[in-house]
Amino acid sequence: LKIREALMKDNFFIPIAEGETLMGNDDPRYLNRFDKYLEHDVYNFLQPDMRTYGFTNMITFARKAEAYPHVKVAPHNWNSHMGVIMCLHASRICHNIAIVEDDRFFNHALMLPGFRFADGQWYLNDQPGWGITLTPDYQKLCTIRERVIA
Repeated sequence: LKIREALMKDNFFIPIAEGETLMGNDDPRYLNRFDKYLEHDVYNFLQPDMRTYGFTNMITFARKAEAYPHVKVAPHNWNSHMGVIMCLHASRICHNIAIVEDDRFFNHALMLPGFRFADGQWYLNDQPGWGITLTPDYQKLCTIRERVIA
C-alpha cells in the first residue's frame, strides 16, 4: 500500500497485476487474500493462470472480482494456443476480462476456422464448443491404428 501511495502522491501511475501463481486447487470463491489490496485500489489486474487454474475456476473468479469495478481480470497464459482460446471464450462470458495474453505461439495441432486477429483484437467464430478443429497432419499423427498381437 505504501508504494502505491508514494506513486500516486507524485502523480505517477503504474498498473499493478497479481495472481499468476493461482493454481487449480486455489478456491476461486475466496478473493479474501486480495481483499485488503483491492479495497485500497492497489491492484489493477488479477491474473490467474488459465491452464493451471482452469476455465470454470476462471469464470467463478472473474465474477467474484466484479465487486471491484476498477480491477480487470487478465488471465495469464504462456505458450499455449488452447489457453488463448479458453481465455477468449472466458472474455465473452465475463466482461471484466479485459485483455488476453497471447504470445503468438505457433501451434501445429489446432486450426481456428473463423477466428481472426486484426488491429490488436481477436474476433471469434460462432461455432459450437471451442470452435476449433485438429489439423489434418495432427489427425494422421494421432490416429490409432489397429494392432494385432498374436
